[in-house]
Amino acid sequence: MFLGLVSIPFTVVSNWVLDPDTVSGTALIVACVLSGYHDGAQSSDGTRAGAVTAAIGGVPILLWQSGTTALEWWNHPILVDLVGDSWLMAASSVAAAGCTVVIGVVVFLIVGQLRGFIGGWLHDRLD
Repeated sequence: MFLGLVSIPFTVVSNWVLDPDTVSGTALIVACVLSGYHDGAQSSDGTRAGAVTAAIGGVPILLWQSGTTALEWWNHPILVDLVGDSWLMAASSVAAAGCTVVIGVVVFLIVGQLRGFIGGWLHDRLD
């Protein structure tokens, strides 16, 4: 959990200060591997540690992506022609942002579990 919090400033700096055009989860991936490695030392499951780290450290990416999705859907020309009504456009934008959050959480949990497993595997092999 702590490594997820520590990875947040690195994620913010690498994504929106150094290169604002792309979204990268490199700091989060490294934190997941390290948390899996650390939990391997305590003879517990590294996959759970990786998933928790990813869930906590992925919050800024989820917020950024859901906000970007909502803004892109709000003024999309095809959606404006299809819906036309501002209430329906707002509802579809919020629904798209919600779907982005749900998909992002699932992806982060899977990637976190895999990286935590790799960290636990590294601990077993190196120690």
